[in-house]
This record gives sequence, structure tokens and C-alpha cells, in this order.
Amino acid sequence: MRQRRKRRKGKKIVVLLVVAVIILLAAGVLFLTFRQINQLKTEVTKISQMDVDAGIIDEVIYTEGSYAEVEQTIKEYVGTYVENLRTIRTIFQDQEFPELLSVENIQKDGPAFKNTLKYLEEKQKTADEAFQLLEEMAKEDSIMAAIEERGLNGYFEKMYGELMLGTVQTEFMYSSEELQAAQESIEETIAERKAAVSFLSEHSAEWKMKNDKLEFDSDELLNQYNELVSVFSE
Repeated sequence: MRQRRKRRKGKKIVVLLVVAVIILLAAGVLFLTFRQINQLKTEVTKISQMDVDAGIIDEVIYTEGSYAEVEQTIKEYVGTYVENLRTIRTIFQDQEFPELLSVENIQKDGPAFKNTLKYLEEKQKTADEAFQLLEEMAKEDSIMAAIEERGLNGYFEKMYGELMLGTVQTEFMYSSEELQAAQESIEETIAERKAAVSFLSEHSAEWKMKNDKLEFDSDELLNQYNELVSVFSE
């Protein structure tokens, strides 16, 4: 009898030890899971608060396993978005743009202004392509397609969606309306320069450069040109 009791007691102790180990393992798994989730949220917060002009996306992957794939997908996706956003923001920052109607450029490229008009067309094309990609990347279907390409679904796909659609899309990406307004503004800026350059090209026989100053054959043409360039400083 005593032997049986000892065996039963021994079995209970073993069962309790097994249960304790399972509980400890489960607690450890939960701890690691929460830590990785919190790390993902931290990285997304850093992105949503980033200064687009000066900020840099931290390319280091701090999580592991499928969490790391989610983190990498987010950072790569946002990295491409930021690259195109910066393309638009810097589109007029090269030295050539403000000097399109300078004395030097008029003398060099006038009266046909083939290079200048080509330059403006390239600027417009660059802007159009960047805006198109930005608008496409902000769509839910495009955002979710990035994680689907990784082969992740279920829990990790849902987590990615919550982070991207709930934070990055709403707090960092521009809306279609904002992008459209910015695109119209850039188109208007390019069109204003193009109109002035085209005017000089079309009336090439009716003006000349004298003492580093444009002189037109009539006050009417001078007034028309001045009206075209007056908007540049507005």
C-alpha cells in the first residue's frame, strides 16, 4: 500500500512538473510574441513620424521569423513610397529650373528653345509617373498585395494590414485628393514656364537680346511676355 501511495505521489509530482514546464514555455512564447509585436509597432511609429525630407528608414530588421517578414515588407514598401515622394519634392530644386528664362539660357538655347522645352517635358513626365505610383501605392489592394507576395496569410497578414492600413496609410501616406492638388500645382508651374518659353519661340523674329535685356518689336508683345512671366513670383 505504501509503495502504491509513493508511486501515485511520484506521478503527481511528475505531472505537476510537466504542467509547470508547459506553463513556463507558454509564458515564454507569449513574452516573445508580445515583444515582437511591440517592436513592430515601434518601427511603424518611427516611420509614421519620419520627416520625409530628412528622415531615413531604419533598414535593420529587429524581429524574427514571420514577424521579420512583416517588418521587412513594411519597410521596403514605405521605402519605395518615400523615394517617389522625394522625387516630386525635389523636382524643381536643380539649378536649371529657375534659370530657364535667364539671359544665359535665352542666349544659349534661343530662339527655338528645343532643349528647354524638352527639359520641361521630362520634368512633367517624371512628376506624372511619381504621382501615379504614389496614388497606386496608397490603395488598400496594393498595400495588401505586398504581404501576399511574401506568402504570408492568416494572423501575420492581418497584423500587417492593421499596421499598414491603420497607421502608415492614414498617418503617413497622402490621400488621393492631396496628391491631385499637388499634381495640379506642379502642372501649373511647368505650364507657366512652358508658355513663356513657347511665346519667345513663336515670336522669335520679333525680339532680340540687347545689353543682356530682351527687346520686343512692339509694346503689345512686351506686355504679353511680361504678363506671362509675372506669375513666376506669385
